[in-house]
Amino acid sequence: MIQGAIFDFDGTLVDSNAIKQACFFEVARHLPDAGRHLSNILSDPDAGDRYAVFRKLEEHYADRSDHQANADILAEQYTHLCELRVSQAPQISGAQGLLETLLKSGLHLAISSATPQPTLQRIVATRGMSRYFSDILGSPEEKTAHIDHVRKRLNVDTSNLVYIGDSEIDQQSAHMRGCAFIGVGKNADRFHTVPDHMVEDLMEVPSVLAHIRAV
Repeated sequence: MIQGAIFDFDGTLVDSNAIKQACFFEVARHLPDAGRHLSNILSDPDAGDRYAVFRKLEEHYADRSDHQANADILAEQYTHLCELRVSQAPQISGAQGLLETLLKSGLHLAISSATPQPTLQRIVATRGMSRYFSDILGSPEEKTAHIDHVRKRLNVDTSNLVYIGDSEIDQQSAHMRGCAFIGVGKNADRFHTVPDHMVEDLMEVPSVLAHIRAV
């Protein structure tokens, strides 16, 4: 029996993936040729989080005396800009209806994100979404640790949890911990392996959960 649902945030509940991508370029626009370097870095599916991305960018300017890139400063500027923009981003189709439905069903709901946790919690609060979630979990902990946290809090096996996300790292984290997984998106472009369950509109999730429970 599914007792808890863990949601990725960006691209799963909020339509913010493109916004966050654009913020990388905006905070680095003062650096010559930064757009090309960032495009190359971000084209790697395993580019890492914001800190890893800006560390890689910093390396491109390490030998230049005219322009320096400070990864820590860029990451801080990126975090502040993303907080503002993501707080105003539209929801993914069906998000509010699904959260209302699952909350009424008594399911334990959690957010699992790579966004720094204090920033994530402020964004969720600004968007008026905090009431839906018992846990709002972000970095520096990894998503597998978020699953562990929810499992321990509910005192259940991970087979009683479902992870809902839009990327391969979400799917891998779920599989590593033995959770059911539901992919979100118009297609499976963000996954290395096509998920067993995919939805485009989040209001399709209850029917998928009914199928998972029946298996």
